[in-house]
Amino acid sequence: MIITDTDSSGNLDYWYQYAGTGTWHQQQVAPASAAGSSQYPQWSSPVISWTGSTVIIAAVDRDGGLHYLYQYAGTGTWHQQQVTADWAVTPNCPPAIAWTGRSVVLAGMSENGSLNFWWQAAGTGPWHEEHVASLTPGAEYPSMASAGPSVVITDSDGSSDGPFPAGNLDYWWQKDGTSGWNQQQVAAG
Repeated sequence: MIITDTDSSGNLDYWYQYAGTGTWHQQQVAPASAAGSSQYPQWSSPVISWTGSTVIIAAVDRDGGLHYLYQYAGTGTWHQQQVTADWAVTPNCPPAIAWTGRSVVLAGMSENGSLNFWWQAAGTGPWHEEHVASLTPGAEYPSMASAGPSVVITDSDGSSDGPFPAGNLDYWWQKDGTSGWNQQQVAAG
């Protein structure tokens, strides 16, 4: 089992537990000091996934830069790539991460309501960016998964006011390795 979060000092950490055991092991992935320099206190909203041989994490720094961090199983060494420039994503808004079997894929929201998607084939660079949809600012919680040959993203479109992101629940998909997002409304909000 694997999890990620920030610790009380603002460091980005990773915990793992071998199946059938009760002991959690902790590693620091990136120190708080590597999370940018603005008003936000630390890394925010990290998300984690597994490729079958590599632990992969996406996190937003306090300057709104999206980062990708990975560790090959059993090595103990973390590698970090900054995926976007500062202020490209909303600080304190969780990105989404998934593994398609051949690419790492990320999704995130900008402060102006742009839902964006990034992908990178395993072991290559650079990151490729695609605009998925323009949503009302406030739609900030994308989720994503790999589903067979397709990548799927869900989010509220932010079309109604309230204390939490609200609106219609929408679903976007495209075949892995292609471009051109398809959209469907799942539920009216």
